[in-house]
Amino acid sequence: MACRARTLNAAALPQRREFVRNATGLAHILGASRAQGVSTGLLAPLHALFQQQIAQGHAAASLSRTIESLRPVSRPA
Repeated sequence: MACRARTLNAAALPQRREFVRNATGLAHILGASRAQGVSTGLLAPLHALFQQQIAQGHAAASLSRTIESLRPVSRPA
């Protein structure tokens, strides 16, 4: 499995606007949730992270970029 993941990561895949696609889909889910009175407490922060990544110029990145953005910044001692 790990070998396949490396192969996929190394492949020259076409750039897609993953964050834009994910953010758009998530916006629809959030709207439908609100309309039905369902809490958006879990998904709204994820949507905010997607929007932040898009604003920072990472629209072609994938969900893993969002996870990386949550890691604390290492500071030299």
